[in-house]
Amino acid sequence: MQRLRSVVIQCSAALVLLLVASASRAQDAEPSPECGRAGRPWVALVFSGDGWKKGQTDGITLDLRAGLRLRGIDVCALGASGSEPPLALVQLSSPSPERVSVTIDVHDSITEKRVLRDVDLRRISSDGRGLRVAQASEELLRASWAELALTGATPPATPPPVEVTRAVSDPEKGPPDGMRQLGTRAAIEHYGARATLLGGDVSLTWFFTARVGAEMTFGLRTGLSADAVHGSVDASALVGSLALRLALRPVHERIGVQAKVGTSLSQLRFVGRSDGRAMARERALVASSAYASLVVSAWLSRTVALGVELGPGLPLRAASALDTGRDVMGTSGLELHAALGIGAAF
Repeated sequence: MQRLRSVVIQCSAALVLLLVASASRAQDAEPSPECGRAGRPWVALVFSGDGWKKGQTDGITLDLRAGLRLRGIDVCALGASGSEPPLALVQLSSPSPERVSVTIDVHDSITEKRVLRDVDLRRISSDGRGLRVAQASEELLRASWAELALTGATPPATPPPVEVTRAVSDPEKGPPDGMRQLGTRAAIEHYGARATLLGGDVSLTWFFTARVGAEMTFGLRTGLSADAVHGSVDASALVGSLALRLALRPVHERIGVQAKVGTSLSQLRFVGRSDGRAMARERALVASSAYASLVVSAWLSRTVALGVELGPGLPLRAASALDTGRDVMGTSGLELHAALGIGAAF
């Protein structure tokens, strides 16, 4: 069992690393959307200066694209071909690696204004700086368009598209960054020792950066009844878990892919149902396990996301129900789990 446990843990770790690498390669190879096509407004993005780190500009582009895409607006590199001119040109300048700040320069073709902002990144972790620049760029675009909603303001020469009007009139600050999520889910777990547990969880997820976060869950389970020599056994459990979540795509992307590794602790209650030939008994036992999961999620709106989870686990401490010394059901052996849930960003 110890050797099997070691093999499963190593395989789970290798699976997570493989998923991270595959997703990173897929994200780097993700093509830019077709910008400028009729009926699809877009914003042009350009980077200048020598202060950008490798891969940072790609990350900022993806983050800004993810935020504006929820409003129906594309983001593409300057020079993208298409029949429609861009709504605005966003120029991001980082003069040197020593200067921990970025200048955002927006040339707005709708209001015919130019607005600038310096973003100080000294208090932001290196992993979160790209996301902060993308958020600040979107805020500056909205600020430039804000005068469109002012009473008595001179109307622009070209009527703004409905996507811009909605972005200005919407009281929300835009799509959620997804850094904090409260959710609920339906879950199922099946163990090699014939225990199948069904139930639900509540979860709190907190991302420290756009890629790394932690999750805490609490839930209740009820087990499918198992036949025994002298009757049957029912099971129920109180479950809690802690997990590390690794976002393979930025957490606020419309379609998210995450890897999760963690441990769970369960208070199991086995209740024997006698057929009259023996005395029924009840046992309360503690069990724990380590697990890995792949989570795929989709934002249904700016604040609500739907997610599905699937993965393996292995007991660190197993619990079993016995009948005359024989295992009836338990949490030993390889575990397979799945969950379907919904969460809200706050």
